[in-house]
Amino acid sequence: MRYRVKHTLRQWRQLAGLTQDDLAEAVGRNRTTIVRWEQGKTHPTAEDIAKIEKALAVKWSDDVILPKA
Repeated sequence: MRYRVKHTLRQWRQLAGLTQDDLAEAVGRNRTTIVRWEQGKTHPTAEDIAKIEKALAVKWSDDVILPKA
């Protein structure tokens, strides 16, 4: 099943007015990790996703996607 996705992680971060450093601090990771997630080189864990949802005020399963690695 294919879902329609509204925004990428980078777009949601920017819409929230956060820098990569801001998001990294909010989820307890470093900026390099955020860059890798946004580039699709690595993916966040379930725990990271919960923190991202809180920091960006989004529901991951409906609105956020990572690029394919």
